[in-house]
Amino acid sequence: MYREAESWVREKRVYSPYRISIIQVSGVFDLLHPGHIDILQKAQDAVYWREDKISYDEQRWQSYLVVTINSDESVRRIKGPSRPVYPQEWRKRMLQSLEIVDKVFVFEEDTPEEIVKAIKPDYYIKGKDWEGHELPEIACLWEQINVLYMDTVPIHTSDIIENIKADRPCANLLTNLNVTIHGI
Repeated sequence: MYREAESWVREKRVYSPYRISIIQVSGVFDLLHPGHIDILQKAQDAVYWREDKISYDEQRWQSYLVVTINSDESVRRIKGPSRPVYPQEWRKRMLQSLEIVDKVFVFEEDTPEEIVKAIKPDYYIKGKDWEGHELPEIACLWEQINVLYMDTVPIHTSDIIENIKADRPCANLLTNLNVTIHGI
């Protein structure tokens, strides 16, 4: 089902002279915002930190950040008929334009379980707010991957949409939370 993803990962693992780590982050990624950027940066940083602490006969590491996004139909089933704000190709293109992101794939199901099985990441990243929830994509490969729950900027696309509808400035979402964005 996800031959392109399997092929891309296989190419990276087989043909690289480096020890490879695949990092996967999944979500809708509608209305790209500071919370999205924060989790992507932290995902990459966390893996670099972990790999720098481990010596593998002086082998060098190469990490790839893969983002998997829900298709438009999947988003409508999960979030309702008014979503997504941006179609999947726009969301994919925005994410792919970020220097930190190496590849973006779209999945059709409501959860990323099947694409996680196809990619078989070394690290699967979720926001801390998901810790303790039952997630099918994690259960399917629990023994084979490292799941990292990251503290991130607690802002969501739904909050932004509500502020826009109420004619409130979205900047209040961050200032009222008294948080700092990673790297800023």
